[in-house]
Amino acid sequence: MNKTTFLVTLLLPLLIFSQDHLLDNVYINNLSKELKTYTVLDAGINTKFDEKGATFFKDKFLIISSRKVGAFSKKDEITNQPYSKVYCLDIKQSGDLKRPLLFSTSLNAKNAHIGAIIFTPDEKTAYFTKSNSKNNYQLYKATINAKKPGKWKNIELLNFSLNQPYLDIKDLYINPEGSLLYFCSNSQKEGFGGYDIYVADIKNDKTIGEPLNLGKKVNTEGDERSPYITGDKKYLFFASSGHHSTGGLDLYKSRIVHHQFTQPINLGLDINSAQDDYAFVMANNKIAYFTSNRLNGHGGTDIYKIILNPPSQDLSGYVLDDETNIILPDAKITLLDEEGNILSTTKSNKNGYYTFNKLNSLDRYFIHVEKEGYFTLNSPFKAYQIKNYTYKENLYLHTEEPEIITLDYKTFIKLDKIYFEYNKSTVKPESYYLLDKVAGILRKHPEYHLEIRSHSDNRGTSVYNLKLSQKRANAALNYLANKGISKNRLTAIGFGESNLLIKCDTNCTEEQHQTNRRTEFILTNK
Repeated sequence: MNKTTFLVTLLLPLLIFSQDHLLDNVYINNLSKELKTYTVLDAGINTKFDEKGATFFKDKFLIISSRKVGAFSKKDEITNQPYSKVYCLDIKQSGDLKRPLLFSTSLNAKNAHIGAIIFTPDEKTAYFTKSNSKNNYQLYKATINAKKPGKWKNIELLNFSLNQPYLDIKDLYINPEGSLLYFCSNSQKEGFGGYDIYVADIKNDKTIGEPLNLGKKVNTEGDERSPYITGDKKYLFFASSGHHSTGGLDLYKSRIVHHQFTQPINLGLDINSAQDDYAFVMANNKIAYFTSNRLNGHGGTDIYKIILNPPSQDLSGYVLDDETNIILPDAKITLLDEEGNILSTTKSNKNGYYTFNKLNSLDRYFIHVEKEGYFTLNSPFKAYQIKNYTYKENLYLHTEEPEIITLDYKTFIKLDKIYFEYNKSTVKPESYYLLDKVAGILRKHPEYHLEIRSHSDNRGTSVYNLKLSQKRANAALNYLANKGISKNRLTAIGFGESNLLIKCDTNCTEEQHQTNRRTEFILTNK
């Protein structure tokens, strides 16, 4: 992706939702008291020295730490702590960390700090930052030595505009495709103030293209740090001292829609403190880690484990005719995300009821509804709660005029299914509107007569099915007559199971039975 393409994509307006401020920080923090979305625990390996979470490598968790290595660890005269190095740790089933071991003597330097590290998806190329004589961090690249596990080679300082000895490069992240490198820089020329988050192409030779600032939706006059994008590429997590944080750096998330970042949302008081909270990274959908210098820690910055407790949220309601409020069964309802990806599809049941489960709190959706005889409905929906919640959303459809279609020398009215009480000939109320449409067409076209042809499925005896279908055809005829249509223009014929559309014998599914149970409205000139 070249610079121009990324910039145009980044600046495209959102096509689905405007970015209102309904979900501002005060709102989120007040709601967070109702449900602990994040349970924060000590990760189990912190010392009085600085520890910072970094990334994963070969099922290990990597951290950056200035902890002592041996009795004579060399100290930085500026920080008065040992030089920070990369460590790898085992992850217990509980998510606790254990057994910190030096990661690589090839990458860890004796007289310099390692600031951040990240790997390409194939884990063959590493990008890391190392301090220089001015104590600024610059970006390096290395490739794994396939013949010597644990060793890295071809270590080189990368050449691009922001990788200067008087600037800092911090907090690295690579997207799942391995095509983009995200990082932070304190460049005042290119940024909005403090540290900003940038993105750059990773070229075929693993060098870095010209960086682009993520823009004002993410970056502020304060500091923005530690970008992290979830594996499904839907969310950007990052830390910021802007966006009205509760103190120091707070953790935020932003939904990614059509390559745009939506208004960032503060993760709330059950994870953010009055100090710096940053370096959020997920191990799986239940456990994540972040770094904080909050009070009552071990000293310096510590690594914390997060147990993710997403709220249980569902969406349900009824599909109804917008004029009569009559329930509408068998409407096809599709739930889509903001980008138009289909998440789930269902049908309203015989009572017009539908439900969707496992919505993501604070996400935005589309509800797409289709039913024959009605205009298609596209309705936006926002999951605005952050607690366990069931949203009630009734869906109202507006009727279309039924079509008159001629096919195979037969003219008929195209309608959705006419519903009858089970095993009875009584027309159900949700079908009244359809028969009203038929009556309207007959008034509009007095030249037509109408044959009402009723068909059954193949359950029950053929004699019983023939009688039941005739009764149902008669019931439709009587309804139309009560609406002022002369019986001289109406003929009711019951066919029973003699004209099945799907011949499935005794192995029919319920859907096949429903297809066979039908009422046809044939227009004639007699």
